[in-house]
Amino acid sequence: MILKKKIFMPSYWQKETQSFIRALTNRDPKKRPKIDQIKKHAYFRGISWNKLSRLEIEPPFKPRIEKGDLDVSNIDEYYVSKDPTFSPANPITQSQDDQFRNFTYARSFNSPTTTPLMSPLAQSSSNITTTEHQSPSLIH
Repeated sequence: MILKKKIFMPSYWQKETQSFIRALTNRDPKKRPKIDQIKKHAYFRGISWNKLSRLEIEPPFKPRIEKGDLDVSNIDEYYVSKDPTFSPANPITQSQDDQFRNFTYARSFNSPTTTPLMSPLAQSSSNITTTEHQSPSLIH
């Protein structure tokens, strides 16, 4: 969408918000801000990134989760009713797809770490490792 249409920004959005959205949606991906630039943007003025990483900042809003880990009642029906699609920025090759054979991903909702789940056969022959900061780009 950002490659073909101009993005509408409501006039009531703060200038920092508009600037941030414009930077993130630059048509040239190479000109989009990197993480350090994002952290320094005026939109995030007043955020202590160290406190945030230590989970010492209370979120301004905590949605009520009443139906378990997969509760989507806080997400607009428009999005919930859409079919999920896989749309990588660039089509993947067969060899890239093969790297994730027998790999699935399960996130524990009680822990910030990721948990790789693999079949016993794949575990014995795989050299895939994960850390708590990695996330797979492809899910089978």
